[in-house]
Amino acid sequence: MSIETGSRSTMRSASAWSRPRWSAVGHAFTSVACDHGVTTIALDGELDPATVPVLISTVADRLQDGQERVVIDLGGVTFIDCAGLRALELLAGLPSVHLIRFSTAVRRLVGIVGAHTLEGAS
Repeated sequence: MSIETGSRSTMRSASAWSRPRWSAVGHAFTSVACDHGVTTIALDGELDPATVPVLISTVADRLQDGQERVVIDLGGVTFIDCAGLRALELLAGLPSVHLIRFSTAVRRLVGIVGAHTLEGAS
């Protein structure tokens, strides 16, 4: 796992960081912070076929590790396609997962396709 800082050519090992942990994959940058049984995953960038597997595996890992609740902060999502939307719909169906702070890009796509399972989320 690595983190990108500054320019895209500068890489640092994630082992140099404590919490929050950062993962840079494709065009999505994710921070993961754990506190008292709650994991918050803050997305920043694109949620598409290249980045959805990272989100899904991160959520699955946290739930398997015994986290009671996983909060996914979508405030930094700048682009989302149908793969990203489908992932959010699947995750929103899990009782331990909560979606918060929908960015303009997420709200726009939810409105266009009428993703009713996500309309009640923030």
